[in-house]
Amino acid sequence: MDSNSKENFMVMDDNGFVIEKSKNFNTSIYGYALDILQKARKILNDDSTINNIEIIYEKKTMIIKDDKSSKLNVCMLINEDKE
Repeated sequence: MDSNSKENFMVMDDNGFVIEKSKNFNTSIYGYALDILQKARKILNDDSTINNIEIIYEKKTMIIKDDKSSKLNVCMLINEDKE
């Protein structure tokens, strides 16, 4: 991914270490994303190789894709504001 894009994304490894992030990614939500990911792993099916988590709040959507086979996950923030 191009870290200069307008996308808000962060790539983490299985332990929550940030491998790559876009310049625009809000790092204040890093802890929340990691917490949500760890809780979702306890809830979601262990047989699946990719878990998808979507959280919709106010005018933003947080999407977390957790690839258990590669032990990487991507967190993206999508701004729904049309201003």
